[in-house]
Amino acid sequence: MTRQDPIAPSPTLNNAPALGLMHGNASRAPTVPSMTWAALTSQVAWTLLCQGIRITPDVLRDARDHALLHLDPSTSPSEAADRCIAITHAFVRTAKRQAPIAPSADENRPIAKSWRRRMLANSSQAGELVLREHYGNARPLAVLAQAVKSDRKPLEAARLELREQLREVLISDRVPATEWDNDRLDALLARIAVFSAGPCPQMRRVLDGKEREHTRRCVVCGRARRLSNAGTLGVADLVLASPVPWPRTQGNVLAIHLHPDGRRHRGALAAEFTVPVFPVGDDLLLVDLDDPDEVHRVLLLASEAGMPNREHIRAIALRGPMRWSRHGLLGPLLARGERRVRAAPWGLIGGLGELPAPLPPPPSARPMWAGVAALAVMCVLVGLQAFGPARAATSSLTHEFTVARGGIWTEVNLDESDLLTIVRMSDGELDVLLASQTIADKAALAVGDGTYRAHIMGDGVLVASSQGSIPDLDALVAAADGSPTALRDLQRRIQTRSPDAVIAVSTPVIP
Repeated sequence: MTRQDPIAPSPTLNNAPALGLMHGNASRAPTVPSMTWAALTSQVAWTLLCQGIRITPDVLRDARDHALLHLDPSTSPSEAADRCIAITHAFVRTAKRQAPIAPSADENRPIAKSWRRRMLANSSQAGELVLREHYGNARPLAVLAQAVKSDRKPLEAARLELREQLREVLISDRVPATEWDNDRLDALLARIAVFSAGPCPQMRRVLDGKEREHTRRCVVCGRARRLSNAGTLGVADLVLASPVPWPRTQGNVLAIHLHPDGRRHRGALAAEFTVPVFPVGDDLLLVDLDDPDEVHRVLLLASEAGMPNREHIRAIALRGPMRWSRHGLLGPLLARGERRVRAAPWGLIGGLGELPAPLPPPPSARPMWAGVAALAVMCVLVGLQAFGPARAATSSLTHEFTVARGGIWTEVNLDESDLLTIVRMSDGELDVLLASQTIADKAALAVGDGTYRAHIMGDGVLVASSQGSIPDLDALVAAADGSPTALRDLQRRIQTRSPDAVIAVSTPVIP
């Protein structure tokens, strides 16, 4: 086995309910057969361990649910044990926020019950070893040779022998495998190596050691007993005490794909949704669509703000068996959406239609501020004459606040080297939207002409430009929160901690 690491839960979905298998109306739902449950659990756990993933109750539950959501309740235990391996690999990629990979050409090709038996009947001892360890447990030949203290060449010869044996078996069963390359043969060999034709005895008898001959021959039951003996799985993980409904709850998801020129806005876009949202790869977002009005509102505002522009975003709506979890979106909709959204036209959102073009910039306040600036220059000159040289400001900030569409359009201009901080007030509470640690952090809000713009849903906004990050910002926000003049109070606190910061505040009008 490889080094075991836990799969880190997505911080985006930490508040998503971990509903497990108990979805919908349990009285009407088909139940998972006990042998299917045992086969899935052992194969899923073994595959996770081979991937270096530490088995925890929530990881095992979510990975097993992911497999069950892909499979039909009519699936046989043998087919479920076979198909769940590739599905578990996809689950690990999902939990790591990696984009799905294209399925192999024969991923859904049924495995004939006789293939493994016929191949083993003609295999050498080295061939059996390579089939079991190299193909079945994904051990590289170099590692396997070192483990059995053998030269690598006999193992390579056995691998070539297995490939030709499989080709002959397939051709004899009228599968046109004459032109198959090694990769295609190897992918099918990996499935055959762990295929269990069944039928299998009750798992409790297997775990109690009462089916030794069957356990020796059956990969799935052999793995279940080894995992149980090692303490990785308990009897309760493999033997059902009561019927468990097969999860088939239907849900709605919006798969969003961003153009390379719009990917910098993905973080800001995801932060605006109040529904479960999960980023995948570097250009995809999966968004819960049970509240389409909320999702559409965010996308319309983002398009009007040019974050991203409408020609840099496309999306499709999907419906199918699914569940949100701490490890992402479970079920087939992620892979299905990833494939379909890349063929959709840019600027169109499934269920919404064409997105609007960006709004024109809000009315400029620069003429008014030009007069203010001239007056300020006169005051500075008078101050210089009266008090001598003064310390030059280290940061700069010009800003425009425009109340519209239930929020505040906020446009700022600051030195490229300055850091940007944005705090909003909504329903009397303060919320930090951006606290730059590096100058690159504000890039998601860049308009392209040197300014930064965002539409912020709330009652008031504070923006600050500073040379460095504002110390103890969270503590300052907490101290000011709850005050009727919270933003002004926060402005004074920030100014005390960071004298060089330039701060602007848009506060609600108090009648």
